[in-house]
Amino acid sequence: MNNFSRGSEWRKWDLHIHTPKSICHHYGGDTDDVWEKFISDLEKLPSEFAVLGINDYLFLDGYERLTNEQKNNNRLKGRKLLPVLEFRIEKFAGVQFENLKRINLHVIFSDELSLETIKSHFLNTLEQSYKLDSGRSWTRAITRESVAELGKEIKSTVPAGELQKYKTDIVEGFNNLSLDEKRIFDSLKKDCFNNKYLIAIGKTEWDSLKWTDSSISTKKTIINSADLIFTSSDSIEIFKNAKAKLIENGVKSDLLDCSDAHHFSYSSDKDRIGNCFTWIKADPTFDGLRQALNEFNDRVFIGEIPELFLRINHKRTKYIKNIKINSVETYSDKQGQWFKNIDIPINSELVSIIGNKGSGKSALADIIALCGNYKDHDSFSFLHKERFKKEKLAENFRATLLWESEDRLTKNLQETNSNTEVEIVKYIPQKKFENLTNEIKSVEAFQKEIEKVVFAHFDDSEKMKLETFQDYIDSHKKTIELEIDMLVGELKKINDRVISLENMQTKEYRAGIEKRLELKQKDYDALIPPVAVIDPNSDPAKKIVNGAKLREIDDLAHSIELLEQNLSNIRLEKNNHLVDIQQLGNFKKEVEIKVQELDKLLENKKDILESFDLNISEIVSLNIDYSKLDTIMTVKKLLISNIDKQLSVNEGDSSIANQIIIQKNELQNIRAALNSEQIQYQNYLIQKKEWEDNRKLIMGDNETPDTIMYLKDTISYLDEKLANELKEEFKKRILKTREIFKNKNEIIKLYKKIKEKVDTVIEENRDVLQSYGINIDASFVPQNTFQSKFFSFINQKRAGTFYTVEGSIENLNTLCDEIDFNNENSIILFLENIIKAFNVDLKKDVEHFIGDQVNDRAGLYKYLFSLDFLDYNYQLKQGGKQLQQLSPGERGALLLVFYLLLDKSDIPLMIDQPEDNLDNQSVAKVLVPFIKKAKKKRQIIMVTHNPNLAVVADSEQVIYVNIEKENNNKFAVISGSIENKEINEKIVQVLEGTMPAFNKRKEKYYYE
Repeated sequence: MNNFSRGSEWRKWDLHIHTPKSICHHYGGDTDDVWEKFISDLEKLPSEFAVLGINDYLFLDGYERLTNEQKNNNRLKGRKLLPVLEFRIEKFAGVQFENLKRINLHVIFSDELSLETIKSHFLNTLEQSYKLDSGRSWTRAITRESVAELGKEIKSTVPAGELQKYKTDIVEGFNNLSLDEKRIFDSLKKDCFNNKYLIAIGKTEWDSLKWTDSSISTKKTIINSADLIFTSSDSIEIFKNAKAKLIENGVKSDLLDCSDAHHFSYSSDKDRIGNCFTWIKADPTFDGLRQALNEFNDRVFIGEIPELFLRINHKRTKYIKNIKINSVETYSDKQGQWFKNIDIPINSELVSIIGNKGSGKSALADIIALCGNYKDHDSFSFLHKERFKKEKLAENFRATLLWESEDRLTKNLQETNSNTEVEIVKYIPQKKFENLTNEIKSVEAFQKEIEKVVFAHFDDSEKMKLETFQDYIDSHKKTIELEIDMLVGELKKINDRVISLENMQTKEYRAGIEKRLELKQKDYDALIPPVAVIDPNSDPAKKIVNGAKLREIDDLAHSIELLEQNLSNIRLEKNNHLVDIQQLGNFKKEVEIKVQELDKLLENKKDILESFDLNISEIVSLNIDYSKLDTIMTVKKLLISNIDKQLSVNEGDSSIANQIIIQKNELQNIRAALNSEQIQYQNYLIQKKEWEDNRKLIMGDNETPDTIMYLKDTISYLDEKLANELKEEFKKRILKTREIFKNKNEIIKLYKKIKEKVDTVIEENRDVLQSYGINIDASFVPQNTFQSKFFSFINQKRAGTFYTVEGSIENLNTLCDEIDFNNENSIILFLENIIKAFNVDLKKDVEHFIGDQVNDRAGLYKYLFSLDFLDYNYQLKQGGKQLQQLSPGERGALLLVFYLLLDKSDIPLMIDQPEDNLDNQSVAKVLVPFIKKAKKKRQIIMVTHNPNLAVVADSEQVIYVNIEKENNNKFAVISGSIENKEINEKIVQVLEGTMPAFNKRKEKYYYE
C-alpha cells in the first residue's frame, strides 16, 4: 500500500506563505535565528496542515532552504512543500490601486520539478521592469543581484525630495517590479512544464480594480485564464463576500483562502502563519491539487472544518475504517493462497472497487457484506455455497471490519448470518439488483424495497413502532374498514328498500295491483244476498211459542260472536308477543356478538395497555344486564303459552276454542229442534250474516293486504307518494356513499403521507434530480376488473344502454370519461349517471326498467354504492410510467435514485456493478450525480468493472483487486486516489485502452 492508500482525504492547504527570504522583511530579517523561529512556527501548525505553498516572489531560495531542512535535518515532517513564484503584471502597472500600483500573478509548480529546471527554463527567460510615476523605467533579469543593483540605481536617480515616496519600493525592491504576463505564459509553454504548474491570481488586488473601466475585458480574460484565485481573509464571512463578488462580475470564482503569511502565527496581523481556512480533498501532492480543480466545488471547502468530520464524529459506528482478511493459523495454502494479510483502509466517502471480470471485486464486496451482517447469502456471487464455500474452503479464512468507533466485527468466511442479526452494511449484490430490475413479476418486491427506503423518512412518532409501511397501512385500515363495514350494512337496508320501491314503480306492478283490484271488485259484486225469508216471529202468537228458544238462540249467537272476537284478539296478541320476543332476542344476540368483538379487541390490546401500566378495567367498564330483558321475554313466553291453551281444542272445556265448538253444537241442536218455518228463517239469518261477513272481508281496510280498500290505497300511494319516497331513499343512499367515500379517503391519506415524504425529499434534491421525474401517485382508480365485474351483474341481451357487448363497453367508457375518482362529488355524479343510464337508454332516449337489465340488483347496488369498484392506487412512477412499464434499465435507475438519494439510512451502502443494469444515459444522468450526492451523507462502496464510472463519479478512493490465478490464487490489492499514478495506470489497464482513450471517455461521460 502507498502512503495515501485511503485515497483523497480532507487536509488543510496554505498555498501562499512567505519566508524570511522574501524581499519584504516582516519576519525581522534573514538571519539564522529568524529562520529557526520561522521553521518552528511552521512545525507547530496543526497536523491537518498538509500542504504549504512557499512563495518568495521572484525567487526560490526560501523554498530551497525549507526542502533542505526536510531532507537533511528531518524538519517539517509530514508537510508537502510546493514552490510558488509571485509576479506583478506589467500591463496594469500604471493603474492606481489606492496607494499601490500592483497586480499579482502566482505560478504554483510541481515539487517534482527540480529547482534548476524552474530557474533555467522559466525564471532566466523572464525580465523585470520597474517604472516610476515620472515615466522613467528600467528592465533587468530576475536575480537577487539585479534587484539589489536596481535599488541602488533608483536611489541614485530619484531626487532626494522624492526618495521618501519610493522608500518602500526601494527597500523592498518589489512593489513596482512588473512583468509582461504574455511573456510569463509563453515561458511556461515547454514540455518540461506540461501539467507541472498552475496559475493563480491575487483576488485582493483585483478587487481594488474598477469593474467598469475600459480595461475590464482584459482583466476578466486574465482572471478566467487562471486556474485559481487567491485571497487572504480575516473571516469566513469576508471570504464568502469576496467569492460572491467574483460570481457577481461573471468571472472565475475558484477562490482559495491563503494566509499570505508575512508574520509569525502569534501576530495580530491578518497575513500571519496559520490564518488559512482552505481544506482540499486530495492527495497532498501537486497532482492532488490538479485533480481537486476538476471537481472544485466538491473537493474544496473554506471554513473551520469539513462537514464530513462532523458527520463521522457523530456517527463513528456508521463508517468503516478498514477491512482485514487473513487465513486461519492452521491453513497451509494448499488450496490456494487467496487472502493473506490483507489490510485495506476504507475512505469515508466514495470507494470504487475496480478490476477485470473475475478479478475478485465481488469477493471483497461479499466479505464486507458478510462482516456487515448481510443475511441473503443466496445472492452472494463469491461467498456462494457452490463457489468459495464449496467443500468448506471459506472456513480457512476470517475477516474483520474495523469501524471509526474502533469497534470490530470478525466473521469466518464460512459463516451464515442469522435473521436475528442487524445489518450494519446495506448491500445490493448484482444478483439481487438484477432480480429487482429485470423481472416483471418482481414489481411488488421492487415496490416493497422502495417502501423500506421511504418509510425511513417517517418520524418515529408516526411509525408507532411498526416495521414496514404495509404494517403501518394495515394498522390504520383496521379501524377505518370496521366503520366502512358498518356503513355497508346500513347501505344494504337502504338498497333493499330501493329495490322494493323500484319494483312498485313498474307498469307491471301497477297493472298487477289494478288487476287484483278488478278481481276483488268482481268478487265483491258477485256476492248475491240470500233470498229474504219473512220472519215468522212477526206473528205474536208464533213468537210466544218459540220465544224462549229464539232468545236462547240469540244469546248463543251473541256469545259465539264474542268468543270468536276474543279468539281473534288473542291470536293477534300472540303474534305481537312473538314479534316482541324475536326483536328482543335479536337485540340480545347482537349485543353478545359485540361483547365478543370487544373482548377480543381488549385481549389483543392488553399488552399495549400493560406497557403503559394501565388496567383495561380502568379504561373500559362494560355493564351488561340482561335480567329485565329476559324477564320480559319470559313473561311473554308465558302469555303465549296461556294463549296457546285458549287456542287448543285439547285443553277441555276451559279453552276458548272448545267453548266455541260446544256453543256452536248447542246452537245447532236448538235450531234443529225448531219447526220447519223457524228453521228456514234461521238458515236465512245465517246466510245473510255470511254474505255480510264476506262483503266486509273483501272490502277490507287500508291495513289488510289484498282487499279492495288496501289495493285502492296502494294505487293512491303509487300515484301520490312512491316517487317522493324513492327520492328520499336515493338521498339516504347517496349520503351513506359519501360517508363511505370519506372513510376510504382516510386510507388514501395514509398513502399520500408517503407521497408527501418522497415529494419533500425530491424537492430538497431538485438540483440533482432536475428533469428526472419521480412521482408517487396516491389516488382512487377504478379496479382493473371494474368493467368485467360491472357487466357480470347485467343481462346484455336486454334492451337498454348496456345492450350488446360492444355497445355496453362504449357506453360505460362514455360514462367514465372525465370522471375524477378522487373527487367525492364527481363520484356521486358518476353513480347517478349510471343509474340514469339504466332507466333511460343513452342512445335512443327510451325509458327502461332497471330490473329488466340487471340480474342481481342487490349485488350491483352494493358494488357501486359501497364503492367496491374503487382501488387504492399507490403507484410509483418515473417519467409518467408505472413500474411495470419501465424497462429494466429505467427500473434500475429508479432503484438507484432511492438507494442513493432518498434512502435515509446512514449505514454504509455497497452496490455491486450497478452499471450492468443501466443504459449509458442512466449512468451519466442518474448514477454519477446521485452517487456524488449520496456520498455527502453516507459511506458508499461501489463495485465496478468500468473505471470510467469511478473517475466521473470522482471516487475518493479506488481499490484495484486481482486474484492472481497463476500465483496460487493470491488476492492482490492496490489502493489510492484517482490522482495517484499507480491507480491511474490500473484504471487505464482495466479499460483495456490507452491514456488518450481514457481521457476521451472521461470527457464524454463527465458531468458536473
